Amino acid sequence: MVFNMRSIIVSVCLLVSASAVPSHRRLHSDLLAGYNKQVRPVINESDSVHLQFGMALIDFSLDQQSDILETLAWLRFKWTDQYLRWESSEYDGIKTSMFNPNSIWTPDICLYNSWEKQCEPPASSNTIISSDGGVLWVPPARLSSRCDLDRRNWPRDEASCLFKFGSWTHNGFMVNMSMYGNVNEMDASDLRDNREWQVTNHSAKLNVKYYSCCPEPYHSIEYVLKLRRNEHTTAECSLPIICAVVLMLLAFLVPVTSTHKLTFCWVSLLFALLGMFNMFSKLPKDAHGVASIATFYVTFTALLLVFTTVEVLVTCLSRPRTTPLPRCLRGCLSGLMGKLLCLETPIFHDYSPDAEMLDSSQDGSDGVNVGFQKSHHEGGKSYEWAILAGAVDRVTGLVFLLLVAVIVPPNLTWE
Repeated sequence: MVFNMRSIIVSVCLLVSASAVPSHRRLHSDLLAGYNKQVRPVINESDSVHLQFGMALIDFSLDQQSDILETLAWLRFKWTDQYLRWESSEYDGIKTSMFNPNSIWTPDICLYNSWEKQCEPPASSNTIISSDGGVLWVPPARLSSRCDLDRRNWPRDEASCLFKFGSWTHNGFMVNMSMYGNVNEMDASDLRDNREWQVTNHSAKLNVKYYSCCPEPYHSIEYVLKLRRNEHTTAECSLPIICAVVLMLLAFLVPVTSTHKLTFCWVSLLFALLGMFNMFSKLPKDAHGVASIATFYVTFTALLLVFTTVEVLVTCLSRPRTTPLPRCLRGCLSGLMGKLLCLETPIFHDYSPDAEMLDSSQDGSDGVNVGFQKSHHEGGKSYEWAILAGAVDRVTGLVFLLLVAVIVPPNLTWE
């Protein structure tokens, strides 16, 4: 009788103490008792773990010198652990509970093309487990991988970045991978705006590969991130060229005898040189011979140097001379070419040649055409050379305008 009373008292104490233990603590103790995290969580060893994997892009940084992409992402894992099931009614209606991933089985998913780090588990963050054994794990991860950059169109170059994830030790019969939420793309809804690059496309696909050595399939998921450089760099590279073109065009509108004509030319050349040096300082080291804008800058600067040299010769040609203009040149300037170049209404109105250079009575007999007679210094030899310099200047300006219209827009619009 005494023994029965003691048994009853002990049983009552145990029931009271059990009811005093928090339900979550009892749940964890019961589920993890005898749990082996080294073994796949399937009761039947022939079954595979159906793993849903996804990736959410949060932020990234691309080093254009090394082509290394540093990415901050949230990895998404979802699978069923058949050893972590319970009846919610036995634990005060608990339907979900958080477990430390270090205490349960987790898939050994690695970034195959990781550049710096080896296959390491993601940062420790709790898993959420439901009463039916469903496990949801969303750990943050820092990923490092290389991108393929096409610098031929720099600074509007594009980058293609690949993320290839898969199990390091399990084949497809052990861990069967699929897309998280059956969505064939990377989640970029929480992506932070990047100053240097913009995302143009992000896609994902599931690969099943067989090797000659083994009959088992091996699953992997590839995410492809397409990037394009933002517009602020293109504006920085285009502005010096635009300024140089405008200044050179203004130089052709300045009278050939003006002292400001060559000033416009030199400043235009200076803009092109400064823009070229700035562009080469920003251009990646291994892209100097590839980027089309580098070739364009060098070619355009050389053209400006050639046209500046021509303008120097034009200025020298317009200086006062005692030698009369050859008759063949007079004929060309007074004929169809003179009309096409609008030499009948010359814009050179600021000449003041010395009186000894102008002898109207002597030069009038040379048959100077009507276009030359409209000047304040009719028949002057210096004025004839100035008209020739003006004709050369206008032809040079038309050639420059034609070259600018052909080569500049395609290179500045990157089309």
